[in-house]
Amino acid sequence: MAINREALVDNANLAEQGERYDDMLDFMFQCAEFKEPFSLWEATLFHKATRQAVESRRVSLKRINESEEEAASEGDNERISELNEEKIQIQSELTDVAVKILDTLASYIIPNSDSEFLKALFRSIEGDNFKVMCELTEGEVRDKYLKKADVAYSDSIHLFEEFSEPDCPLRLRAAVNYSIFLYETADQQTQAIDIAQKAFDDSIVNVDSRLSSDEMKESAELMLQLDDKIMRWSESVHG
Repeated sequence: MAINREALVDNANLAEQGERYDDMLDFMFQCAEFKEPFSLWEATLFHKATRQAVESRRVSLKRINESEEEAASEGDNERISELNEEKIQIQSELTDVAVKILDTLASYIIPNSDSEFLKALFRSIEGDNFKVMCELTEGEVRDKYLKKADVAYSDSIHLFEEFSEPDCPLRLRAAVNYSIFLYETADQQTQAIDIAQKAFDDSIVNVDSRLSSDEMKESAELMLQLDDKIMRWSESVHG
């Protein structure tokens, strides 16, 4: 018997509680295929699932790269070969996940969204996953994803500025991710500092008392991240 949409959302919530993030993401993929607008809660579940499914694999790749360097310093060619096979597998998984996220956003979630605020979130998620594809590709293909990531992040920031408060945690996270993309991936350090500085300054002078305690805590943590990056990046760029 076909599972209904409400049950899929419930299953995604349960999967999150059990830290089964791939299952969580799959349930939200299925939910999107109903071609109905995501609520804020559903969009939040989708956002969490994408972040966890992608980040777990990025962390694995980072650890493999570190292990490869260690094996190379020891001249352990057999270990290097084993690690390379593992890397290829995880890169393939990460590519599949990012492509599925992007396809689902473009085909189902964004076209059916009835909220400009949530479209800002969805465009930010697109930016995150176009950035992943930048990290996994080279040459002209990478350049294509680089441009798409920049456009998606920029659209997200503009929508958030129009349809949310400056200290909204989703808006701040989008600014953090966009600035990191600009600094680390797009090699646009000055623009990265400008994006981070504007988000930080706007959030300092505009405090939304309607935020929940959890949202206020998350916003404060993101503001600290912005402040730290502004200081470190400014020192690196300007000396």
